[in-house]
Amino acid sequence: MNTLTRGIASASALCIVLIFVGACHRTAPAEDAAPPEVAAESKDSPLTLTAEEQAKAGVTTTKAETGEGRQQVMGYGVVLSHDAIAQVVADVLQAEAVARQSKAALDRARRLAGTPGAISSDLQEAAARQAAVDDTAATLANQKLSAAIGQSPPWHNATERTRALRDIASGETKLLRVTFSLNDPRVGLPATFQLSRINRDAHASQWQSDTAWPAPADSAVPGYSYFALLHIPEVAEGEHLLASTASGENEHGFVIPGSAVVLYDGRSWFYLERTPGQFARVGLDTNKRIEIGYIATSGVNSGDQIVTSGAGLLLARETGTAEPD
Repeated sequence: MNTLTRGIASASALCIVLIFVGACHRTAPAEDAAPPEVAAESKDSPLTLTAEEQAKAGVTTTKAETGEGRQQVMGYGVVLSHDAIAQVVADVLQAEAVARQSKAALDRARRLAGTPGAISSDLQEAAARQAAVDDTAATLANQKLSAAIGQSPPWHNATERTRALRDIASGETKLLRVTFSLNDPRVGLPATFQLSRINRDAHASQWQSDTAWPAPADSAVPGYSYFALLHIPEVAEGEHLLASTASGENEHGFVIPGSAVVLYDGRSWFYLERTPGQFARVGLDTNKRIEIGYIATSGVNSGDQIVTSGAGLLLARETGTAEPD
């Protein structure tokens, strides 16, 4: 009995020792990883460069200045070929001329009624019927024209309208159609569009359109569209252009030039020099675009220096993809 008791006691002690040893060697549970923060400023910054390294990288800065401007919405434009509407315009002008002639003949017949030169009632009824038919044809031609160039073009009277239609049909005046994405802020009726070629560089020509008006939706491209008139010899029919116009209320903040912006990890950034030789990469909200760049409402302080050239080389140096030189 004593032997059995001693055996049980020894086994119990052994189990306690094994449990204790296992507990001592158990790996501590890993802490739950905190979700990454989307910070306005890169956690890898600041990047420190000597004056010599800055010179080799071509880094230049400018003092951050406050400013304001309306958001610029970007769209794509195409210069329509004049033969696309020449036939419609010709049909309108011809139908309106015939309708005027028929109406004049009917008015003359009615004025002569009861005089020696009066025509028979049958002929007068025929003239009235022909005037009605020609007026309907003119109305239909104008409806086809409105489907082609919109229902509210900018001309104010018949003379201005006829001259504009003839210029468009002949190609002397070019007709531009601009379409904006449904994802962009809705643009009110713009006064003009700022235009440039799609593959433009810093020295490329830019132009301005004439008065704009709403256009029918483009069945090939989802979005909303506008027409505008162009008197620009350098732009060819069928050419695709970048178009921008101001939208919404004025934005207030610090002006970030377009040359300061770099792309990395699916986001837009720019660099600030807060102390000499130390550069911080700051996130940029590109929805707040103005004509000369962007408006930053956070992340910039008065007295900061914005890197306006060499930002791409700073990014390469910071991320280890290349050396600044």
